[in-house]
Amino acid sequence: MLNRYIKQMKKELDHFVANHERAATLAERLPLLLQRARQQLGTCSAPHP
Repeated sequence: MLNRYIKQMKKELDHFVANHERAATLAERLPLLLQRARQQLGTCSAPHP
């Protein structure tokens, strides 16, 4: 029973770590993503000739 509990806790920890790593990666990329979005919005809102 204790081994089953340990396996479950390890599985949950692995899941938590994976989510944390994805969030950290997105946080690192956020400034670039925002810059690209602003550029796209600037391009989209510019009057067409």
